[in-house]
Amino acid sequence: MPLAPRKPLTDFFLRGAWVGILWGWATLGINALTGAFVTEHPLASNLVMFGAGGLLTGMFVAGLMGLLGERRVYGSLWLTALALSAGTWLALRLAGVALTFSDPRRYHPDGPQSAQGLALALGLGVMLAAATRFFPPCKRY
Repeated sequence: MPLAPRKPLTDFFLRGAWVGILWGWATLGINALTGAFVTEHPLASNLVMFGAGGLLTGMFVAGLMGLLGERRVYGSLWLTALALSAGTWLALRLAGVALTFSDPRRYHPDGPQSAQGLALALGLGVMLAAATRFFPPCKRY
């Protein structure tokens, strides 16, 4: 069975951008409820930083989804989005562990932060899969 024609990567990047910004702001709100880590800046500054971080993370994971095309984990869009977002979290977490070796007083593993980070990464996967499933690609004029 032939694969469906590939969607342009720009569609995935745009979707990842707006989903990522919303996800970044949601992570800020969820962290305010859980208190897993302390933010160091005022709310306006955090909105910009978390929005920018969400934008980059969302675009990265959505771009990977676009590169995979129709090749999906067990044929499921949802599992693919979850696997890619959790894999991105794992790569960033491993980079954090590597930083521990350079300055253990500043960078140290924290269980609640790690658990919240994984849950939030899975949330990004759900949001990207839902946006891909329920919102059509952008129209070009």
